Amino acid sequence: MSELDLEDFNSSLGCPLDLYEEATLSLVGGKALQCWRLQKYGFSVPAAFIVPTYVYSLHIEAAGVVDLIDEVFTSDLRNEDVRKKMEPKLAIIREKIMATPVMEEVIENVEMWVDEVKLRSGNKSASFAVRSSGM
Repeated sequence: MSELDLEDFNSSLGCPLDLYEEATLSLVGGKALQCWRLQKYGFSVPAAFIVPTYVYSLHIEAAGVVDLIDEVFTSDLRNEDVRKKMEPKLAIIREKIMATPVMEEVIENVEMWVDEVKLRSGNKSASFAVRSSGM
């Protein structure tokens, strides 16, 4: 799809699916990996832009919530009392993640790709789906 070159992107912070030479579960997540495999073997896959999974790690580190997340997910969440104690911490995690700006380089990469897709399709008001891959 893309006439953009991998050199146009800081690919460590995301690039079009068709520009990845190798994709792995740990790099791009499950859904993107399956799309990459389908595309690699000649199946028609809609244009896609992948933000690598570790960008999330960079974001939660910048938000200062890594320790809180570790605390929540190492707790015995099967215990209802423990779950109730974790609810305020989950709210803090959510609040801090939402308040932390996305890295400017990630935004630039996505915007460049969106502009290219719109240009190539001739549809300046094109819609895009956003998918998240849980590992």
